[in-house]
Amino acid sequence: MPTKLHALIQFLLVTLLRKQGVEALAEVSVKVSDTRFLIPDVIADVRIEDPYPVKPVALCVDVLSPKDLLSSAFAKCEDYHNWGVPCCWVIDPVRQTAWEYHAQGDPARIERDGALHAGELIATFGEIFS
Repeated sequence: MPTKLHALIQFLLVTLLRKQGVEALAEVSVKVSDTRFLIPDVIADVRIEDPYPVKPVALCVDVLSPKDLLSSAFAKCEDYHNWGVPCCWVIDPVRQTAWEYHAQGDPARIERDGALHAGELIATFGEIFS
């Protein structure tokens, strides 16, 4: 179950990404196939389709809740990549760690003094965990 910290990270990410000139939203369903929907914690793109995206967005973010497994988050990222999303971020607010996962690559853990990148989009640890 998402926690207050989970919701705060979502809010901070949406705010940070919007300041970079993209549309960013939390908890929006995305239609990854004719019969399958997923709900990323945050999505971002130049424009997000209404009522929900049916074309891949630029970024999907999964914010871990305390009982979430990292392997499950990476599996969701693979689903987003198969749909056409070029980059996913996985953020663990409790351990203050994060991973950048690009399509056709492996998840890369980002160091505490680093930043997450998705094309032109960027989020530093300081901004995420402020």
